[in-house]
Amino acid sequence: MLLWFGGALFLIMASIEPMAYLALYALSMQGVVPNVEYEGRLISYVTFVTIDVAVTNAFASGTHAGFQIFIENFQGTGELLLVSSLKRYELVLGRLLSALSQTLLMSLSALIMGVLIGAELQLSLHSLFIALGILSLCALSFGGVGLVICSKITTSRAYNIVINTIQLPMIFSSSAFYPKIALPYPLLLLASVNPLSYAADSLRDIFVLGRIFPSFINIIPLSFFSFVSIFTAIWFYSKVLSRI
Repeated sequence: MLLWFGGALFLIMASIEPMAYLALYALSMQGVVPNVEYEGRLISYVTFVTIDVAVTNAFASGTHAGFQIFIENFQGTGELLLVSSLKRYELVLGRLLSALSQTLLMSLSALIMGVLIGAELQLSLHSLFIALGILSLCALSFGGVGLVICSKITTSRAYNIVINTIQLPMIFSSSAFYPKIALPYPLLLLASVNPLSYAADSLRDIFVLGRIFPSFINIIPLSFFSFVSIFTAIWFYSKVLSRI
């Protein structure tokens, strides 16, 4: 985390990327889909997609949390970790926290850009605090998945294929970029079990509906998935290191 924040160029690019993506995508789609319905309310697509970009940044940062493990496997340096004073679960948590720090920066940048281009978000210190907690759960959830998968990858080609194969279906089988009411039944079933949908809907509960806390229907499945994902990553990665 300290190394990542120590590079000014990385901080600048990490802030600009979600802002540029959101501005280009939201403004271009606004002419095609001016408004969408969410929980009986008609909101602008800019408002809808601002939350989506914030959530998908958390998802992408999380799944890439295993990149360092891939580098270690590729270079054959994973065994060097065993001589450090760090416990195995600390190594996992360190990587997850690194992904979390990137997530919060990029997602906050997306929310700021959304407000600048016209997103109607009910912002307050309380809503931002709760939103950061939800984004953290999202990043940790998929960070655990990324660590488990990437611990077995040894080539750069396989890494790119696996990550892309995971990310695109997860994003487009969720309610991230379109409301559930617009989905055909098969996709609605997938979106109903996709943790990314619960993260996006939790943020909409706060920023769109103005709820003090997100609905339990959304936050409980996301919290459960995060808990299972983190402990699976710790257990799995400990087994991988034990075999080195």
